[in-house]
Amino acid sequence: MKKMLEATTTPSIRNKRLFEIRKALLTIIPVLFLFARGGIASPTIGAHTLAFYPCGGSGGLVTTAIDTQPSGSTILAWVGRGNTNEFNGTVPLDTANNSYVMLGGMHDYGPAYPTSGEALYAVASAAGGTGQHVIAPMPGSDEITLAVVEVKNGGLIQDAKWNVVFSPPHTSLSVTTTNAATLVAIWAGDSGAASVTAVPNNGFTTVNSELLSSCEVEVVVATRDVAAAGTYNVTWTATPTQGAHLWLVAVQTEPLPSLRAQAAGGNVVISWPSSATSFGLETTSNLSAGNSWTPVTNGTVVINFQNTITNAISQPSQYYRLKKQ
Repeated sequence: MKKMLEATTTPSIRNKRLFEIRKALLTIIPVLFLFARGGIASPTIGAHTLAFYPCGGSGGLVTTAIDTQPSGSTILAWVGRGNTNEFNGTVPLDTANNSYVMLGGMHDYGPAYPTSGEALYAVASAAGGTGQHVIAPMPGSDEITLAVVEVKNGGLIQDAKWNVVFSPPHTSLSVTTTNAATLVAIWAGDSGAASVTAVPNNGFTTVNSELLSSCEVEVVVATRDVAAAGTYNVTWTATPTQGAHLWLVAVQTEPLPSLRAQAAGGNVVISWPSSATSFGLETTSNLSAGNSWTPVTNGTVVINFQNTITNAISQPSQYYRLKKQ
């Protein structure tokens, strides 16, 4: 569901006297009528996939196609590599042209495997669609695993924690949420055994795993939807005894920005937070005209961390909304 806020300004069209009264009221009450349309859906697990190459893989690792939301999702991509040098200058790519950002940094598997490592990347507010592929570039030959998780109705990485444990218990650091959230837990063990298991507790459900650890990078991904603010962690039971890298990420729905309208002479000044980079301003003069909303294209000026646009009051009624891009 699209997330939006709308504002309306309505100068009188009945007679000059009524127009002057309304104009005076707009001067006295600068914040005009504001109302919200549409609900805010809670975040939840969406598409997910995993791909890997054993030792000697090359040419770039590409996931199978996944169907993601056109907009409004957060995508997490975890990459484990046998050679840490392969992280230099490479980040995941996808067919929706999203830009992935590394969370924290690359973590090597020292002291057991100091030349191997893993990293987590994210797109907080991603473009998507049918048949999306995620790609991990490979400058040379290597063993590599790529795990991808979509959180629908996301947009905000509320908290993300990483820690390493060298023996049981494999307990993550805690993350704190301020509202409903989807929690994504990642277990990446360092065992060289041929048979590995890792099972999460605290209501987490495994969605993808690669546990053939002989000359491969092992990982398990699990998720949990929580309905309320709180502090959460997860403990993994793993065999055989080994160390592990642990991630726990909390993804929430991006909060709706406030939209304000203020009269300024014969103009209206529309403003909203400059931090709301994934929302665009649209306008219409007729709410009953179906798809009549059009983007506002005149220049935006940032004043005191607020995007501001000034328009002449030239229509009997004019409506504005912020629409999630």
